[in-house]
Amino acid sequence: AMATTGLLARATRGCALRLGGTRAPASLAERTKLEQHSLPAPRVYSTTYAYECSGSGVGASAKVVFPGRKGAQPHEVTTDLPKKIGGKDEHPQPVEYLLAALIGCEVSTATFVARHMKPRFRLASIDFDYKAERNGGVPVSLPLDADLPGSPALQRIYGTATVRCAASSAETQARVDELRRHTQARCPVHRTLAGVRFETEWLLKEAEE
Repeated sequence: AMATTGLLARATRGCALRLGGTRAPASLAERTKLEQHSLPAPRVYSTTYAYECSGSGVGASAKVVFPGRKGAQPHEVTTDLPKKIGGKDEHPQPVEYLLAALIGCEVSTATFVARHMKPRFRLASIDFDYKAERNGGVPVSLPLDADLPGSPALQRIYGTATVRCAASSAETQARVDELRRHTQARCPVHRTLAGVRFETEWLLKEAEE
């Protein structure tokens, strides 16, 4: 009887240590490690996006053409400067296009982020009111071979983004802050402007009916 009991005990231990031919974890640490390995790996995209344009200009104005993609018509923009600094003030300044690029990039990135938040963020639209500042005297300082008195780059971007939610949604300011955080971390233009001081505030607007 004692021999039979010993055989049963050894068989029970063998079953506990072998599940489908695989040794079961013998400790909490091993079980935790096994569970971590079973989690789905995050999707990593390695696609490289290329951008292309050509342009020509004279004086303070330039015309820039972007070739169409996949049969689409080419796009064209024209830049200019205010009259007081040599332009005709007939088109936006290059830096104003940069600010426009930031708004366009943030709204498209926010749309992607909202769709993938858990639970999904019921985004309807975003109204931007952004302004930017830079030291205007640096680019025109003379003589040319002297050290520049500062940086010509944008110093700060400030303003508000009013986030409008879909009707019957129950979004909160905390969720808007989460939307902003993920958007600014993923927005290519925002990250390109990493050296600029951002003082932008994203605010929740009452749900649209």
